[in-house]
Amino acid sequence: MILSEDNRRRLRFAYLSALFVWTVLVFGQLFVWIHDNEMFAYTEKNHPYLVDFPVYCAAGKLAVMAMHAPTNIYDIHLQDQVLRSIIAPVVPEKPWVIQSPPPVFLFLSPLTLTSMPIAWAIFCLIGNSLFFLALYQLIKSDISSRKDFGLIALFICASFPFWVCTRLGQLALYTVPSTILFWSLIRNKKDLGAGISVALLLMKFQYLPFIGAAGVVLGRSRFVIGAVVACSLILATCGFLLGWQNITGYPSAMVPAEFATNLYTGINPADQQNLRALLVRVTGSESPFNSKLCIVVCLVSAMALLIAWWKSLKNIEFDKRFKFLCILTIVCSLVFSPHAHTQDYLLLSVPAVWLWLEARERNTRAGLWTRRFVLALPPITWALFVIDIVKPPIPLFLFILPPLVICAWFMFCLPAQDVQSLEPATPGNG
Repeated sequence: MILSEDNRRRLRFAYLSALFVWTVLVFGQLFVWIHDNEMFAYTEKNHPYLVDFPVYCAAGKLAVMAMHAPTNIYDIHLQDQVLRSIIAPVVPEKPWVIQSPPPVFLFLSPLTLTSMPIAWAIFCLIGNSLFFLALYQLIKSDISSRKDFGLIALFICASFPFWVCTRLGQLALYTVPSTILFWSLIRNKKDLGAGISVALLLMKFQYLPFIGAAGVVLGRSRFVIGAVVACSLILATCGFLLGWQNITGYPSAMVPAEFATNLYTGINPADQQNLRALLVRVTGSESPFNSKLCIVVCLVSAMALLIAWWKSLKNIEFDKRFKFLCILTIVCSLVFSPHAHTQDYLLLSVPAVWLWLEARERNTRAGLWTRRFVLALPPITWALFVIDIVKPPIPLFLFILPPLVICAWFMFCLPAQDVQSLEPATPGNG
């Protein structure tokens, strides 16, 4: 069935209107929960529920305590005590382990300056603004008008990963913009700045092996120098303000959260959307072997990416090669990172935007199906979230990634003339 141009316009308008209304409804629900005092912690059927933001407030409070007196911020009992004081009268069933690295504690310390709802609002407003600013800086040379960016912003706001980042007050609102900033700087050959930006990713350093693969190949010594200096300054600042014992003691503090999930809350591998979650769901339990295997696979995949950036696709022009390998790196970081939740899939904004912009210029079957796939992603992410609640054997968000890579291959690695055109053949054009 071929639609007329008028009907196509009506269909586009209806789809955009549906996305807009859905976005207003789901974000409006957040204010309902704030009004009902159920936004951050609540009890339902004698079971406590807790989102990430109160945990971040507890981490900030621990950081302030450490600045005033020697404090072990990784003392599980102290963490539990501080968190309970913040979420009272809700009582967690098990101690909640805050296993974030020291820079996160320092970064979150300003959250203690005001009430939790106001702190959440400011935290999310700044994080959302940084996300769209970083994304604009990355793609500004690819878009033709502000209208394009407005449509992109609507697609992203209507997706589940963006909503859940805001709903949880998730740190991904800062780590994802930091990652996008890195890609923007390294793409524009600002190698030293790209290295410095890596320091921001100390908050979720499990992505550093993947980012580092591209940085080392493209930025070489300037990237490495920038990264080493910036990371050293951040760690030194944390050492002086929080105490050096919290820097040196961090590795051992990770063990309870990683290998004693039956005793502590904070890490639930089955809820993630990566290889680790797949192993846990298939085997039925978390084990030290699964965790160690995931770490090995993480490092091996990072090494494979380094080789890909160094050796592969040399016959493709730089910008298209960069976009494809960037998409491949982002996908690998989500699959093989030891920690990747649905909120981390906000990183897919970069591949989705590049694919949509490129597919609009391709009057081919590959371009058509790529456009359809990208435009369907917002409702798809919500559907996957709902279905994944029952914990099927395979984390459902993983199903987004293979077609994303396939679309990227057709859009950036195959010449347009090598893909079947949608134009009807005529004697004049073959």
